[in-house]
Amino acid sequence: MTGPAAVGTEAAGAAAVPAVLDVRGLHTSFRRGRNVIKVVRGVSFRVGRSGSVGLVGESGSGKSITALSVMGLIDKPGFIADGQILLDGGTWSGCPTPS
Repeated sequence: MTGPAAVGTEAAGAAAVPAVLDVRGLHTSFRRGRNVIKVVRGVSFRVGRSGSVGLVGESGSGKSITALSVMGLIDKPGFIADGQILLDGGTWSGCPTPS
């Protein structure tokens, strides 16, 4: 099974324009007893001001967990293990941290 793929569109010349949403190396995991289950591994994508993104992948590939992570809606026992979520160039304060 492979992880989700981000498919985005941005306006011409968007590489020079800062992204509104920039997800870098996102890793989301869940604790189950003494074990840590890695669910999302290294997902990265950018969305420009006039762009859009679609997450595509097989059932169980982590699309929903990726979206919930980006929105800061992962509840315990889940946590963002690594990566950055930048909103308008700054770290998003709603990004949960491991506990």
